[in-house]
Amino acid sequence: MRNAPEGPRFRPTRRWFLPDAAGQAASLRTTRYTCLAVHWLSAKAGGALGTSAWIEGTADLDVLMAGGPGYYAITATAYDAVGQSAWDTVVAKVDQSAPQVWIDSPADGAVMVPQTPYQLAGSSFDPDTFSALPCANLTWTSSRRSDSDFPVTGCFPVVSFSSLGTRQITLTGVDGTNRSGQTSITVEVAEPNGSAPLVLTFLAPGPGTLTPAGAATTVTATATRYGSTTPILLSFELVYGNTSTFLLSGTIAPGQPLSVTFQPDAYLPPNCGSSSYQIRAAAASDGGGVTKALPLEALFPPC
Repeated sequence: MRNAPEGPRFRPTRRWFLPDAAGQAASLRTTRYTCLAVHWLSAKAGGALGTSAWIEGTADLDVLMAGGPGYYAITATAYDAVGQSAWDTVVAKVDQSAPQVWIDSPADGAVMVPQTPYQLAGSSFDPDTFSALPCANLTWTSSRRSDSDFPVTGCFPVVSFSSLGTRQITLTGVDGTNRSGQTSITVEVAEPNGSAPLVLTFLAPGPGTLTPAGAATTVTATATRYGSTTPILLSFELVYGNTSTFLLSGTIAPGQPLSVTFQPDAYLPPNCGSSSYQIRAAAASDGGGVTKALPLEALFPPC
């Protein structure tokens, strides 16, 4: 303890937790004796970090270390009821971290049908920027060389598999400092037992795509049944709350894409900001059918 006047006897604990990634939250804690409040300061992080009350012998503060990577000198100053104070400083290092990535679809262990389009879905988080990576920074690979659709980039790429068997699908995300994060799943491609399922796939855009007011967007989907050449009836409708509006229908050959172009805000009530809605597609063939919904966003001007 240094510069400690008569009054509160104060010393920060040396068991501090600091993140290994710039921009992540740190938990600051000091324990010792009795005082009223603790002021926290870091020159590198932009000055004052905040003030925390002294509760049952402990003062805690959660902060966002937004000053970038490097060494941080963090000072805690304790004050008593008559204004006397004591302080102490520790130095901690904050490093940049690799991004995190997740495969949202398909699920690990999924069984997939050959020669059928599937939309993969991946998400990410970059702790250095506290946001997702650009979709162009996500790359998908397959452990099978025969999977000619790989490697492929994007958050929601569409792929198909021509050969049977098990393979490992890997998603790699790279941040602006060339650090990478990676995750993998295992899927099996197998011929169906009995009648093949009717598979409906959205080709574009990706889930959550936002369209500004007055602009049009185009949704494209396809459907197929492995081993079948029977035409498929494919239709689209816009769903908002409990209301659905028919947009388009058409007959396609298996695997043929069908698109519908529309202006989202023409079908939605006025709003201040964004509105969530869905495009629901339905495919029917050979007495069977399947439906699938694509969540999207429409952006309205502020009120």
